[in-house]
Amino acid sequence: MSAAEELYSSDQLYLGNGDAFRHAYWNASLVKAMGSLFGPSYLEGKALHGVERATAWTTAHEQNSSGIDKQMDLHNNNVGRYHAYITYPATYETLKSDILRMVGEGQMVRIVNGKLTATNSTK
Repeated sequence: MSAAEELYSSDQLYLGNGDAFRHAYWNASLVKAMGSLFGPSYLEGKALHGVERATAWTTAHEQNSSGIDKQMDLHNNNVGRYHAYITYPATYETLKSDILRMVGEGQMVRIVNGKLTATNSTK
């Protein structure tokens, strides 16, 4: 949440670009942390273990969510996990920068007028 608050205005933190960033960065960070701490000794195994653990954790976190908000969160969670998997050796700072760029490029979703909409560069 603190990373999103540093980068986005308060009106973007719920259902907006900041919300998309927060979910993707949280998931990417979990992949890195859970893979590094508990994964096997080889790089691909660490990345995959991190994805599996982060998926279990963040999907459970969304169990009481519903509707379009849940769809948005699950989509952005997946984008963050996938990015962390394919760039696993990246630092947290690199992940943060990458995900910020991806939000600006429309690679995630937010909710506008009750519909899932591609993210944009609005901060």
